[in-house]
Amino acid sequence: MKTIPIALKNHLAQETTTLVACLRLAQVNVPDPVTLGFTDHDCDLVIDDVVYSPVSGVDRTEIVSNSELSVDNVSAKGALFGGVITEADIRAGRWDFAVAEIFITNWADLSQGVMHLRYGRLGEVSTGRNVFELEVRGLMQSLSTSIGKLTQPGCRHSLGDAGCQVDLGPLTVTGSVETISADGLVIEDSARTEAGPTAEMGGYFQGGVITMTSGAAAGLRMEVRFYQPGKITLQLPFPYQLDVGDTYSMHAGCDRLHTTCRDRFDNIVNFDGEWMLPGNDAMMQTARVDG
Repeated sequence: MKTIPIALKNHLAQETTTLVACLRLAQVNVPDPVTLGFTDHDCDLVIDDVVYSPVSGVDRTEIVSNSELSVDNVSAKGALFGGVITEADIRAGRWDFAVAEIFITNWADLSQGVMHLRYGRLGEVSTGRNVFELEVRGLMQSLSTSIGKLTQPGCRHSLGDAGCQVDLGPLTVTGSVETISADGLVIEDSARTEAGPTAEMGGYFQGGVITMTSGAAAGLRMEVRFYQPGKITLQLPFPYQLDVGDTYSMHAGCDRLHTTCRDRFDNIVNFDGEWMLPGNDAMMQTARVDG
């Protein structure tokens, strides 16, 4: 149940009001998180030390609430101009799962407080032609999360996580960018002499993660799509340009296969997959009939 301050409630009862809507976004799980405020008013408002600005022209969809357990979603659109929310930041994941809060207040008397309309986290964040679109998912989203495991032949863990328990320390190397391709996908570093791909498994770092430790992309991570000595091919280019001399750290990759877990990492005791299950072809086979 929403609580409305008495002063604001009295203002809402008047025939003429001076109400505005505000959107507050707070980054989480990123270095140096920032908090931004947007409003449909025509000038800046300062509420609880946050400046709510109309500069990006953020517009939201209608807010609808019901008594069911369905997820209440709200979308907001705004311009990418002005550097408030940039396409590079969105691609870098800096706005993933950010805390979002929508409320209304009386711009003529901010001391009356606010009435909260929606509180949740950002879901899908996308960009279009010079605009961004944010999906605000309500608190009911947490109740729609699937819990449990699905049967699969590959391991469910990521290399080095709590379930895998492999120590990434001995499997991690550091280096620097010697050359970077025009599309930002291929990094060359002659110091990388670790094993390349074989018939049995991919290159040592294939499927691993590279983390930039300096430059414009410092702190960002990307999966390694393909590795051969001296050359690292990324799954996607970093959202910020890499330059020669930028440093990185990178750990070995795992394709989550039973043989890789056994032969490369000697960690079969923590393999979490059903590798002996027959595939779809075997399950659909019928009995052979000899004429």
